[in-house]
Amino acid sequence: MGILDFVFDDHKDEEQFCHMVELKNQRNEVLNDKLKYIYLKLPKFTKTEEELTTDIDRWLYVFRHLAELDRRPVAQQNRIFEKV
Repeated sequence: MGILDFVFDDHKDEEQFCHMVELKNQRNEVLNDKLKYIYLKLPKFTKTEEELTTDIDRWLYVFRHLAELDRRPVAQQNRIFEKV
């Protein structure tokens, strides 16, 4: 998994913030369904603190805004975020 603070040039027009890549052989068959590369493009994650509904949303928000945070956001008050 790669957590990126940039967007690939050829993905600038896409709205999705998650990009998944599977390796395929010369017959276009997936080599192994357990091997995937996942890229999270944080600039594309645009939810506000009020819009966070899941723990994944909360983690992505923290990663996206980590440099700006000087305290734990209200949405991250549960124990899992104490050490962030």
